[in-house]
Amino acid sequence: MLIACANLANLSLTRALGRMREAAVRSALGASRARLVGRVVLEQILLACAGGALGVLVGREALIVFVRTAPIDLPRVNAVAIDARVLGFAAAAAIAAGVCVALLPAWRVGRGDVEATLRGGGSGTTDRGGVGIRASLVAAQVALSVTLLVVTGLFIVSFVQLLRVNPGFSPERVVSIEVAPVARRYPDAPARAALYDRILAAARDLPAIASAAWTSALPLTGETWVDLIARIDDRRPSSQKPSANYRFVGPEYFRTLSMPIAKGRSIEERDRNRAVAPAVISSRAAQTLWPDEDPIGRLFTRGDPDDRFEVVGVVVDGHATTLEAESPLMVYVPYWFNNEGKSVLLVRTRGDAPDVASDLRRAVHAVDPEIAVADVSPLRRIVDHALESRRYQMWLFSAFGASALLIASLGVYGTTAYGVSRRRREMNIRVALGARASQVFALVVRQSTAPVLVGIAIGCGGAVAIGTILASLLFNVRARDPLIIASVAVLVGAIGTLASAAAARGSLRIDPAAALRDQ
Repeated sequence: MLIACANLANLSLTRALGRMREAAVRSALGASRARLVGRVVLEQILLACAGGALGVLVGREALIVFVRTAPIDLPRVNAVAIDARVLGFAAAAAIAAGVCVALLPAWRVGRGDVEATLRGGGSGTTDRGGVGIRASLVAAQVALSVTLLVVTGLFIVSFVQLLRVNPGFSPERVVSIEVAPVARRYPDAPARAALYDRILAAARDLPAIASAAWTSALPLTGETWVDLIARIDDRRPSSQKPSANYRFVGPEYFRTLSMPIAKGRSIEERDRNRAVAPAVISSRAAQTLWPDEDPIGRLFTRGDPDDRFEVVGVVVDGHATTLEAESPLMVYVPYWFNNEGKSVLLVRTRGDAPDVASDLRRAVHAVDPEIAVADVSPLRRIVDHALESRRYQMWLFSAFGASALLIASLGVYGTTAYGVSRRRREMNIRVALGARASQVFALVVRQSTAPVLVGIAIGCGGAVAIGTILASLLFNVRARDPLIIASVAVLVGAIGTLASAAAARGSLRIDPAAALRDQ
C-alpha cells in the first residue's frame, strides 16, 4: 500500500505541476487558494475511493484463492470473509490514502506563484522543487520494492533448500492408516498387541502389499512419548540428562520406510520374549551416550530407572519430526509395549495400487468391524504437508513482490513519460542547437534512472537491516545473502531502465522546426 501511495502521489504531483498554469489562471480570475486546494484533494479522494471499490472486487476473488490454497492447519482460515468490518476498513483506508496522496499536489498548488507562472507560461514540471520531490517518491517506491523482493527471494531460496532435504526415509508407495481399537474390548497393551498382530497378518495377505509395520507416530509429526535417556551408570541428576523421542514400531518399520540400519539389526519377532526390551536408537543418540564406542548390546534407561532397554541396532539419522531442524535423539521400541489407544499401520505397495485404501479397510474390519479407521493417506502427502506452510509463504511473498515491482515500474514509466511530454520544448531546443536525438534520449534515460539507482541502494540497505528479523524464519540460507540482494538489485535496475527507455521513446520523435514554430 505504501508503494501504491507513493506511486499515486508521484503521478498526482506530476499532473498538478502540469496544471499549474490552469491553477494560476483560475486564481487570477478570483478563485481562492482554499478552493484550488480543495479541488485537488477532492479529486484524489474520488480516485482513491474508485480504486478502493475496484480493490474490494479484486480482493474478493483473491480471497477465494487465499482460502483454497491455505495450509489446512492455518487457524480459522474458513472464517476469513469480506464483511461489513472489512468494507468499513477498506473505505477508511481509501479515504486516508486519497488524503495522503493529495497532500503534496495540494501543497504545490497552494503555494504557487501566480504572476511567475503566468509570465513564464510554463507547465511547472521543470521547477527544481517539483522534480526533486518526484525523484524522491520514485526512489521511495523502488526502495520498498527492492526490500520486499529481497525478502521474497530469501523465502524462495529457503523453500528450495527445504525441497533438497533428504528426510531419511522414502515416502514413495507408502500409505498409512490410523486404527483406534474400542477401549472396552482392548483395555491394555497385550490385548491391543494381539489385535494389531491379527490386523498386520491380514494386511500382509493382500497381494498389493510388499511390507507392513505398526508405529505410534507418523514421520515428520510430533511424538506422544518424550522421556529421558541415559546410560545405566549415569549418576547425574535428571535435569542434566538428555531427552529423547520414543517411538513404538514394528519389526518391518525400517524396511517399509527404507531407513538404513547403520549397525546391528532391526526389531524382530523373536524379541517378544526377551528379558530386556530391545531398542533401535538413532546415530545421534548412540554418539551422545557412547561416543567413539560400539553401542550394540549396551543398556540404557529412561525416566524410570527400572525400565531398561538393550540397543540391538543403530539407524541412520533422518528427519523424524520436522524437515527444518536436526532430528532429536530417537529411540525405537517394539509396538507390543504400546499402551496408547491408537496406532498407525504403514504399508509399502508393490507398485501402483489404486484399490489399496479400500482393501486395507476391508482387512481391518474383517478382524473387528467395530474398529474406527481413519482415511488412508499416502506418506507423500505427509511430506507435502510439512512443506505446505513454506510453500504458502513463498507464493504470498512472490505475489506481493511481483505486485510491488509492477507498481514501481509503472510509476517510473508514467513519471518519465509525463516528464518527456512536458519537456518537449526543451528537447526541441537541444536538437535545434546541435544535439542528436540519441543524445537527448540518453539524457532522459539517465535522469530517469538516477532515482531508481538511489532507491535500489536504499532498498538493499533496508534488506540488510531486516535480515536480523528474518533470520529465525529462514531455512539454510543467510538472511543477508549477497547473491540474492545483488540479483534483486540487477533485476530492478534492468526493469527500471527498460521502463525509462520505453517512456523516453517519445524524445526520439522530434521535429525542432515544427515544434519551435508551434511555440
